[in-house]
Amino acid sequence: MQPAKILCYGEIGLDVYVAVSRLPAVNLTAHALNEFENVGGGAVNTAVWLANWGVPTRLAGHDLGNDRYGEFARERMSAFPALDTTFINYQDNYQTPRCQCLVTPDGERVFILHWEDDIHITPLTLDM
Repeated sequence: MQPAKILCYGEIGLDVYVAVSRLPAVNLTAHALNEFENVGGGAVNTAVWLANWGVPTRLAGHDLGNDRYGEFARERMSAFPALDTTFINYQDNYQTPRCQCLVTPDGERVFILHWEDDIHITPLTLDM
């Protein structure tokens, strides 16, 4: 891997996208039309696009758990050879930050954040 030219530092987690028939409300049910998972957060989204274009990019910021969500994120990020994830910290007994994104057919979105108050962040260092 070439030395990274860019460091993306910040939000790293897992997004769960749920396509819904409409936004739910009191006494109004929404129906799930489709669902998929992907890495998410500003830092990881930027890093993945840069790495996809072949730009050597390093990613750090939010820690991930050694849970199913963290393992899924690790696997997804490993698909990009230009993406250096060596500074992402994986922790036991820690829940990977997760966001559920409800998306309506017209593109309206609502976000539900999980474990926002307990996010661990790897400190920024000169080595990064």
